[in-house]
Amino acid sequence: MAALIAELLSRTSPVIVISTSLLIWVIYLIGFVIYRLYFHPLAGFPGPKLAAATAWYEFYFQYWLEGQYIFHTEKMVERYGKRLRF
Repeated sequence: MAALIAELLSRTSPVIVISTSLLIWVIYLIGFVIYRLYFHPLAGFPGPKLAAATAWYEFYFQYWLEGQYIFHTEKMVERYGKRLRF
């Protein structure tokens, strides 16, 4: 099997291999976000869609705004109610 993969890779250009890998990765990420927004068991709970789709929302508040996520969480509870998905 490894010999077959090595033979196939030797026939193709590195640009094609890299671009195909990136395309597969992007398709995976899009599918993952769609799953988390529409098919996940917690998809029916209210909250910011960006927070439901990725972990970058919390990362932004924790690291870029130096730990302000807890205060933003309080604002989200006021806006969306006590049952909150983030």
